[in-house]
Amino acid sequence: MNTMQFNSTGKLVIENVSGKQVIFRNFQGKPKQYNQEGERNFCVILDDIDFAKQLKNDGWTVTIREATEEFDKPRAHLKVKVRFDNIPPVVHLVTSNSNILLDEEAIGMLDWAEIVNVDMVINPSSYSNPSRSGIAAYLRSMYVTIEEDPFEAKYAKRDDDIPF
Repeated sequence: MNTMQFNSTGKLVIENVSGKQVIFRNFQGKPKQYNQEGERNFCVILDDIDFAKQLKNDGWTVTIREATEEFDKPRAHLKVKVRFDNIPPVVHLVTSNSNILLDEEAIGMLDWAEIVNVDMVINPSSYSNPSRSGIAAYLRSMYVTIEEDPFEAKYAKRDDDIPF
């Protein structure tokens, strides 16, 4: 179960998100039915429905779906924008042998990665335009643990393996 709380600077901290809870991934920014080209984003399923309802009441971009025959309880997800033009997010790809900082070019690989766990910090940003107002969620930092290839540990290069 993921945990959510606000830190002392007002950022939303979400921990222990399973790979199945990171949905509608578009880290590449490809044009899709609900995305214009260049818009990078994803959604995270929120386990705590009461917290999700409070976020929605506060104006966050949370979608709540009521219980159905398929799902016995309400479900909620938060849309998170990923932008590199103003304050780029800090995104780490984590395995047992490495911790790699992903840049704007490399982050697209998360669209098809086999994600095991995610911890993230979300920056709230208030917006207002003639049609609506609210709080948009922007990715500030994220640590993504992925399913390792069985040979990655065997063939991983380590700094002490490099002859000088």
